[in-house]
Amino acid sequence: MRPPLLLAAFLAVPALALASPAEPRKPLDLDRFMGRWYELLRIPNLAEYGCHAAHQDWSRVGDDRFMILETCHGDSDEGPQRKIHTPARELDPVTHNKFEATFFAGLIHRRYWVLDHADDYGWMIACTDDGKYASVMTRAPEVPAAELADLKARARRLGLEAGRLVFVGKGADD
Repeated sequence: MRPPLLLAAFLAVPALALASPAEPRKPLDLDRFMGRWYELLRIPNLAEYGCHAAHQDWSRVGDDRFMILETCHGDSDEGPQRKIHTPARELDPVTHNKFEATFFAGLIHRRYWVLDHADDYGWMIACTDDGKYASVMTRAPEVPAAELADLKARARRLGLEAGRLVFVGKGADD
């Protein structure tokens, strides 16, 4: 099955009924939030299978609309680049920490929450609104192991299945 079809099949499947994660902890300053985020930990999913050294670039395209460009490498950190352009819109104009992204020209909609972030916007923990898929992202492509362990523990305290989070940053193996 070709990757776009695999992604469509994955995104079309309803999420399993899981306990919801905690509500987002604090509002976002969207101007500070925009920019590049490196994905270091994620709960594995079919849409990102074989996706190495991924990062997202967030940019505004309106007051409550954004474009997310996800870039990753297939097969290895140095493998061919895969890019996905994803439009998103803000769902909570007060806290700015809930978004809806659309895939395949709006055929598929997924809701994402930014559950927590550093005061200096150096890291964030995000997940789907059902908590099924989560990721930990940082502004730097690499962080010390102790910091990564602290972020994983924080994800657990937020109600995420942190035991399922796997390292997917630069140098990770499948």
